[in-house]
Amino acid sequence: MNFFCLVTNVLNIFASSFKRSGLLRKHQAEQLEELLISGEVHTGRGLNQERALQWPGDTHWGSHYKTLDNLIVLFPSVIHVLEFTGCEFPNYTNRLLAKTLVVMKFDFAFLLHLMWKVPMMTNELSSSLQRMYQDIVNATGFLALTKQRLQNMRDNEFESLMDDVSSFCDKHDIAIPEMNSSYFPRNSKRKDLDVTYSHHLHVEIFYVVIDLHLQELQIISML
Repeated sequence: MNFFCLVTNVLNIFASSFKRSGLLRKHQAEQLEELLISGEVHTGRGLNQERALQWPGDTHWGSHYKTLDNLIVLFPSVIHVLEFTGCEFPNYTNRLLAKTLVVMKFDFAFLLHLMWKVPMMTNELSSSLQRMYQDIVNATGFLALTKQRLQNMRDNEFESLMDDVSSFCDKHDIAIPEMNSSYFPRNSKRKDLDVTYSHHLHVEIFYVVIDLHLQELQIISML
């Protein structure tokens, strides 16, 4: 399933139910209270404001970035509510989606962090290209800088991304698969024992996502 399609379906599940939205806010508030008591977060103006799931306002990467940023913060609460209410969905597709997301928590967490980091790097370029009277020299500079950042991420930052995802999963009690074990795609007959979980994440997802963005930027540079 396409990642953003999955995200949209998750947003729909909560937007269509006052009960699930209420449970999401309640769990978020309980988590924040626990963090305040433990001293892991602090109060203050503009700090620890309540987050909400929201659709991207448009197709621009900046809008997707805000949506994914909120979803990362709310992810443990989203999983909690789906585990608690998953069997109550009247729609079979939504029940299947909830079950799938609960089962593939690590996979989704990895994609979530990756797809959050990429638009973080491209957001400055996206904003400059949206300005009607943007200086072409500045736009070209942003384009070159963005390509350089993405290439550096591709070459040097997979381990850093894995550290972030692993830390996130440890914090929220999400099981981390054995990276050297063989990877078998769901609903696939592939029996290639040489493909490890690490290879799947690194080559079949990480490289592919970044290469697609680099290709898009190359097309833009040729216009």
